[in-house]
Amino acid sequence: MKHLVKLFSVLTLAIGILLSMPVTNANAAPAAPGVYYFGVDGMATQEAFNKGKFIQYPGNKIEASGPIYIKVKQLGYGSRFINVDKVSTDFKEVNREAITEYSSYGTVVIGWYITYKVDNLADGTHNIELGCIGNMGKVIRTNVTFNKIAPITP
Repeated sequence: MKHLVKLFSVLTLAIGILLSMPVTNANAAPAAPGVYYFGVDGMATQEAFNKGKFIQYPGNKIEASGPIYIKVKQLGYGSRFINVDKVSTDFKEVNREAITEYSSYGTVVIGWYITYKVDNLADGTHNIELGCIGNMGKVIRTNVTFNKIAPITP
């Protein structure tokens, strides 16, 4: 009988704890959208980059004797790629800034500003293709023409 009373007491305690626990509903943010915008936000020579200035060059054409920096804006999520003269290349990513917006779920990252350093190219004109592949195979591309000139020596 004592054993039955102990068992009943423990069972009553467990049921009481379960019934008194608050109900919590977990709400997850909706799935992130695939890339819906990808483009050049500005370019800079080494001197302009050191001052934090990016410029929109007409036709995305730039001429410099040293490295250039390309800042792209990506909205939505996807895998980025870079081709130089139709050859896949990886340039150094020197900066990444989140683009955020506030929603009912709190602050949500909706995209990125990504800055790439383009260097180690031979003198001459180069076609740089930057792109992003989103969900369902959607591909957004943009091009930059970089005319690398020989440094001027006195």
